[in-house]
Amino acid sequence: MELHALLLARHTDTPAIVVRGDGNQACSMMAAASALGNTPGLGEFTCCQRNHMIGNKPIKCDKEVIGSVVWKMLKKRLDSILSKKNESLLEYRAWKALVSHEMRGLTCDEVPPQ
Repeated sequence: MELHALLLARHTDTPAIVVRGDGNQACSMMAAASALGNTPGLGEFTCCQRNHMIGNKPIKCDKEVIGSVVWKMLKKRLDSILSKKNESLLEYRAWKALVSHEMRGLTCDEVPPQ
């Protein structure tokens, strides 16, 4: 999810710094675009593994919560591109085409039909 947040950030092209293991290993940098292969909605969610129950109490699916956050970030990215003085129609179209890809596996009532 954090890598997707970096990908959807409107004002940065900063790569992610990845630290693995016990901290004695070398750090590496990763382009945010590498997140495109692993969308958040296709991850394994504990709530789903537990059939949305903790004990006998039903719980909300995390995919709904994450779906709302990812959609808001995508919408802000699209709005940001359109608000630029020299708006890039190509960039807007590329991000617009990615909406269904980024929202795979997530639910959000706010997303308009494609």
